[in-house]
Amino acid sequence: EELKALLLAVLDGLGEIHDAGLVHLDIKPDNLMLRDWNPKTRRFDDVVILDLGLAAAYGQREGASPFLQAGTPGYMAPEQSGTLQTAGPATDLYALGVVAMVAWGGGRPTKYARPYAEEAARLDGLSEATRGSILKAVEWEAQGRWSSAAEWAALLRAPAVATSPAVATSPAEPPRQDPPPPAVVRPPPPPS
Repeated sequence: EELKALLLAVLDGLGEIHDAGLVHLDIKPDNLMLRDWNPKTRRFDDVVILDLGLAAAYGQREGASPFLQAGTPGYMAPEQSGTLQTAGPATDLYALGVVAMVAWGGGRPTKYARPYAEEAARLDGLSEATRGSILKAVEWEAQGRWSSAAEWAALLRAPAVATSPAVATSPAEPPRQDPPPPAVVRPPPPPS
């Protein structure tokens, strides 16, 4: 799946940016450069994340008002429309989710942030795991999104299994199993 390969490449790059304590704040198609065309696979082997001009340490933009809007309308997470004090990895992952929805479903994002999860039909034709992972990325509330690029990438790299959307959005939880019943230990009978 080409979209899955693109997502994984961008997630790897975002993981490095986030591990450095930064958020990009402007993930959009214009800031993702595909390179190293592989004629055998007919795919690009690498994605470079460009334009770190808005990048900031989590929760701050040095020298700027904490209420300054930063990013590209349509790709910005809801929290970017107010205070940037709450910006974190989930902010960039939201934007990547919008990039994926536009790349797969076509069209352009709207100018203003809105609940993209309502547009799930844009993702018809994707595997349930990939579709569910993108919908989780575009959750309106940051707490409902992926907590890290590595967490999202782990789900996409996992072997394909029959999943429901609930499983697809919770890759870190192992399947629940009932514990075995406690062993019954009976003392030996008293000597007669």
